[in-house]
Order: sequence, then structure tokens, then C-alpha cells
Amino acid sequence: MKLPQGLFKLATLYFTGLGVAKNEPWGVALLGRAAAAGHAGAANELGVIAFEGNYGQPKDPNKAFDYFSRAADLGNAEAMKNLAVFYRDGIGRAADPAQELKWYALARLAGYPAPPLNAAIAKVKGLMTEEQVQTVDAEAQ
Repeated sequence: MKLPQGLFKLATLYFTGLGVAKNEPWGVALLGRAAAAGHAGAANELGVIAFEGNYGQPKDPNKAFDYFSRAADLGNAEAMKNLAVFYRDGIGRAADPAQELKWYALARLAGYPAPPLNAAIAKVKGLMTEEQVQTVDAEAQ
């Protein structure tokens, strides 16, 4: 098995054509191999690709959610923030302020820059009771 970080970097080269012939389908395949080997960044990038329909891939919000979930489970703060957005906007599921808050809180704890999250966290807390906020905060901890 190749090193996941090497697969991730090689995928980037195929997306850009830097030093190799540009080959986006192969780049996506390499990201898939890196994600399968536990690379959180690759799983998050696959989520973005599936959500936006990049590199000739079909838009698939449910597939994106699955990739973001995998990346979040592997500790990727960006993926945690992406899951919060899915719950905020009700993408592929009902909007859920408690889940939104939980994923924003987890993203912040995982190192996502706080300033972009602070306003989002304050906004969603304003939609919830104090008891709900405390429950979610405890769950996130």
C-alpha cells in the first residue's frame, strides 16, 4: 500500500498537470485510494468534489455527506465545518440546529479557525434554548 499522503499529493499533480499529463479522473481515483487508506484531507476533498461536481464527477450531496463524515471521523476540522453547513442548510437531510452546533463546536475544537465559526455558532445558539445548547456542548466535549 502506498503512503496516503503521497497518494494525496500525486492526485494534486494530476489535477493541475504539474510535471505529469493532466488527468482528473486519475486524480479522483488517487484521492479515493488515499481516503481508503485513512487520509482525512483526501476524504474531505472527495466530499467537495462530490458536492460541487468537480473534475467531471456528478453532483451528489449524499456521497459528499458520506465523505465529509469519514473525514470528520478521521479528525479533519474542515469536514466537521462542512457537516455543520449541511445541517444548517438542510442539504440531503432536515435542517438540524443541534447537529449544526455540534459540528461547528467540534470543528473549533479540532482547530478550525475560530473567527469564521464564532458568528455561525452565535447565530445557531440564538435559535436554541439554553438547555439544548448545554446538551450539545456536553455532547461535543
